Amino acid sequence: MPLRYLIWDEAGKIVKEGDDRSTLATFPSQNNHFLWLDIENHDKEEIEWLGKVFNFHSLALEDCIILNQRSKLEEYDGYMFFVLHLSSLDSEGRIETEELHIFLGSQFIVSAHNKPMEIVDSCIARCKGEPHTLEKGCDFIFYMLSDTLVDRYFPLLDKIEDELDDLEDKVISNPTREFLSKIFLLRQDLIALRKIVGPLREVFSLIYRRDYGLIKEKTFLYIRDVHDHLIRIHDMIDTYRDMMGNMLDVYLSTVSNNLNQVMKRLTLIATIFMPLGFVVGFFGMNFERIPFDSNILLLLALFTCLLLPSGMIFWFYRHKWF
Repeated sequence: MPLRYLIWDEAGKIVKEGDDRSTLATFPSQNNHFLWLDIENHDKEEIEWLGKVFNFHSLALEDCIILNQRSKLEEYDGYMFFVLHLSSLDSEGRIETEELHIFLGSQFIVSAHNKPMEIVDSCIARCKGEPHTLEKGCDFIFYMLSDTLVDRYFPLLDKIEDELDDLEDKVISNPTREFLSKIFLLRQDLIALRKIVGPLREVFSLIYRRDYGLIKEKTFLYIRDVHDHLIRIHDMIDTYRDMMGNMLDVYLSTVSNNLNQVMKRLTLIATIFMPLGFVVGFFGMNFERIPFDSNILLLLALFTCLLLPSGMIFWFYRHKWF
């Protein structure tokens, strides 16, 4: 289990950092120090150990063990528990989601995740490089993590928007079944994103509407900015979903229009040859006095077979039916 921690004092000076568990066992008694503990690739035993050290509730620990939880905020005695989701594109261009579990107390913040997360690494590096961030407290670190996590959605949505624009141009110019499959895949991704961002927005809406003592007023202003970003992200997803619906309508309309054009041409061809069938059928009847054994009537029949389709083609062309 990769384990790392930072311990700092009220001035934001890092007192100790490392991965020694024995130091964490005595931390709760250090009233003038603050702690950020990060656990990666955890299993059931490590989470149970975490619960013993910090006296976390069993329900919160269970949510850390059993993944695929919904984004949520739960308040316990002396700390808050968060489940947040980070979305990205996998190697095949599909949406994949990672869970980040956060325990936030007045003097500690514990982050747990099952996979390496770049946002956690960047925030730890920022705390080391900018000690004044630690001086602002554990709630500000929670803001840093959540803000970095939410900001990762914007590049993801930009990629989806670029793909939508490119797909829209291709659908209009040359609609094929391949594009229809892409439309449905993108639609599924947007639905999945909406299911992820919706609960995530609810979490920060709760913080925005309620006064939690663990989040100071100065930090609350930053949290409100994260909430605004989530509202914007949610609105962008809804907009892209509407675009997908419109694109599907355009695809179906274009395919239907192309089919109508094909049927129109086939109908014109059939109409052109229809009188020819009558002429050759009439003069081809096996009666005694037809075709009267006359060369003039034969030439007249041939002339009619040429004149009728030529005249119909000219008439269709004049009326722009072709």
